[in-house]
Parts: sequence; structure tokens; C-alpha cells
Amino acid sequence: MAASITSPTVFVYVACIRQGTVTPHRVVRVLEERADEIELLLACRECGERLRYVTDALPEGLRTYAVRVVGEAGPDPLGGPPLPGFEEAFRTVGVSRQDAFERAQFGWEAPARGQLVLTFIDGEEHRDARY
Repeated sequence: MAASITSPTVFVYVACIRQGTVTPHRVVRVLEERADEIELLLACRECGERLRYVTDALPEGLRTYAVRVVGEAGPDPLGGPPLPGFEEAFRTVGVSRQDAFERAQFGWEAPARGQLVLTFIDGEEHRDARY
């Protein structure tokens, strides 16, 4: 059964495995999409604990987006040794490209330490429309 969207930052209320109570959870990333279900990585909005969640469909209005985050190699802004580049690809959910971009900023795990970071949504570079 598909969950309902309760707010942009809360995907579903489920039992937190750390706290043992029902708490709001947000989508971190899509782990796998199959013909009959979608597996998501959720994070508790209260403690950050992550859990896998499987549903047969996303709530109406949400869809998945392909995300690629690229950190360019370059000089350390604090004068240390040059910083390496990195690239990470994953899928997230959103109601729009901007929503997917905002969610992606909390979904990538590569260690940025001052590199210029570019975010691509469905193959196109996306910059934050809020600024």
C-alpha cells in the first residue's frame, strides 16, 4: 500500500528501530525499483537512524530521479594538499527536479571538503533555484 505525503520532509511515520516508537521518517535514497515494489532507505527525523522500507508504490505526485553528484578535484581552500575529485550516483524521490535536488543534498555520502560540487538531476546539471 502506498504511503501518503504528509509534508515535504516527512515521507511516512513508522516505528523507529532505535527509539521503539512511531516517528516521522524522510527518504534518503531509492535502493531498488522493481516492477511491483520500490525499496527506499529512510532516516528517522528525530534520531537519524536509517532503515529499509518497501512499498508497492510512491505516493501520488512523487517520482524517482537519477542523481549524480560530482566533486571536482582542486586546491584545498585551507592550504593543505590538493583535494581529490569524487563522483556518486544514486536515485531519490521528489515532486519536482528542485525537490529532488534538495533531497539529494542530504542523500549523497561522498566526503566533500571544499571541492566545487555539481549536482545532476536526470542527466542535467541542476543549481538550487532558491538562490
